[in-house]
Amino acid sequence: MNAYASTQASDVVPTMRQRRWAQKTRDIVLCRRVIDETHDVKTFVLTSAAGRMFCFSAGQYVLVHLRINGAAITRAYSVSSPPTRRLDLQITVKRTQGGLTSNWIHDHLTPGSEIEIEGPLGSFNLDKLPSEKPVFLSGGSGVTPTMSMLRALTDCADDREIRFIHSAKTPGDIIFRAELEALAARFPNVQVTLVCGQGGPAWTGSTLAISSSVRFVRSGVEHRCAPGETLLDAARNCGIYIPACQQGVCGTCRIAKLSGEVAMDDLGGLNAEEKSAGYVLACCSRPRGTVLLDA
Repeated sequence: MNAYASTQASDVVPTMRQRRWAQKTRDIVLCRRVIDETHDVKTFVLTSAAGRMFCFSAGQYVLVHLRINGAAITRAYSVSSPPTRRLDLQITVKRTQGGLTSNWIHDHLTPGSEIEIEGPLGSFNLDKLPSEKPVFLSGGSGVTPTMSMLRALTDCADDREIRFIHSAKTPGDIIFRAELEALAARFPNVQVTLVCGQGGPAWTGSTLAISSSVRFVRSGVEHRCAPGETLLDAARNCGIYIPACQQGVCGTCRIAKLSGEVAMDDLGGLNAEEKSAGYVLACCSRPRGTVLLDA
C-alpha cells in the first residue's frame, strides 16, 4: 500500500475495501467522464469494471492496451489523479497531429466505453523521491505526473513549502490552469509559477525570453532582437524603411515572411489569403526564433 492509502479508509465503499489494484494488474476500466482541459487536451476519468480500488504512487503511469484498425496497440500514460482518490483513475491526453493512439482516445473513448489498462508502473513517484521542500518542474503535457503529486500533497494538507513551476506555449495551452491557481490561493505553502512561450493581451504571468533574430534577405542584413521588439522595430534599427500605421489595421507594413515564426497581434490588417501566402504585419509581429523577411 502506498503512503496515501490510509487517508480515505473511512469514506471508501465497504464492499470495495478488499478489492485493490495489485502491482502490474491488467484490468478492464470504464470511462465515466471526459473533461476538456484545453483545446487539444482531455482528461479521461476511469473506474474499474471489477469494482477495484486503484492503489498506486503519485507520479506512476499505466499502459493502455487498445485495438485500433485490427492492430494491438499499447501506449504509456501518466496518471494525473492522486492516489488519495482511489475509486477513480484519470489519464490526461494531448491530441497530437498524426498521433494514432491520442487521436483514437480523443475520438472514441467516451463515457460508457471500456478499455484495458495495466499498472501501476514507474519508479518516478513521490514515495521514492523524498524532499523537505518539493519543487516540481514541467512543460506542456508533461504536467500530468507532477499534477498527481501536487494533488496528493494538498489532499493530505502537507505543510511543507511546495514550489510548482509549469511552462506552456500560450496561456490557452496551460493544462489544469484554474485548479493550479485555486490550489495556490487556498494553500499558503504552495507557490505556483506559470510561464508561457508567448503571452497575450490578458496574460499577466511570466513569458519566456526567447533569443530571436530577423534576417532581411534582399538587404543582406541580420538583426538580433531585444525582448518584445517587433519586425518594424528591427527594420528601423537596421536602417530599412517599411511604411506603417503601427496599429495593425491598415496593412501598410505588410511584408513577406520567407521562413520562421512570429507572434502577430493584428486587428484585421491582413485577409486570410494574405496570411496563407506568408504575409505578416511588421508593426505588430514579434519574431519567435529566427525569421527571414523579403526586404
